[in-house]
Amino acid sequence: MILCVGTSGCGKSVLLKCLQNKNNLAKLKADLMMSTIPTVGSNLVTLTRTRMKKNQTLPPEEIIIREVGGTLAPLWHSYVESGNIKGILFLVDASSPETIGASTLYIIELIGSQPATVNLDVMVVFTKTDLKSGRSLSELKAIMRLDQIVAMTNQKITSLTFNTETMANLGEIHDWIMQFSLPKVTVKK
Repeated sequence: MILCVGTSGCGKSVLLKCLQNKNNLAKLKADLMMSTIPTVGSNLVTLTRTRMKKNQTLPPEEIIIREVGGTLAPLWHSYVESGNIKGILFLVDASSPETIGASTLYIIELIGSQPATVNLDVMVVFTKTDLKSGRSLSELKAIMRLDQIVAMTNQKITSLTFNTETMANLGEIHDWIMQFSLPKVTVKK
């Protein structure tokens, strides 16, 4: 399971919709036209991938993502179940200067003070970089002092940008998540 967290309105639900529909552009565009309601509590999303190897279809793989609403930030640590969570997908709204500082504190608190997070990989996704107030990746990393956070932890922390205008890096985010997937279990009747 992947834990997906970020401040309210940073785009967690939108990113998960994009990941679920990345191979169906028409459905994705229709989903994005609808307004997103802020997540209250948590949602579970399953991503499935079918792979080919030498003209042979391999069994499908799947991973569950638990999206936890931004209003629950003080409780995010309680969603890190030792042995069950394989990675943390941490979203930051690049267009909102007032939440970047809060995001910095939240990520330090989440990965720096929780024993269950010590060996977890983390992907920091800076969203909404297509908006006028969006910043570059290097500027965002500097504002958050992400290099210092990386130096102080044992986690492998990856960072990149994402926006719904170009869908830039959607494949990289999907691949990062799917590295933790397991073969899909089918129940025979």
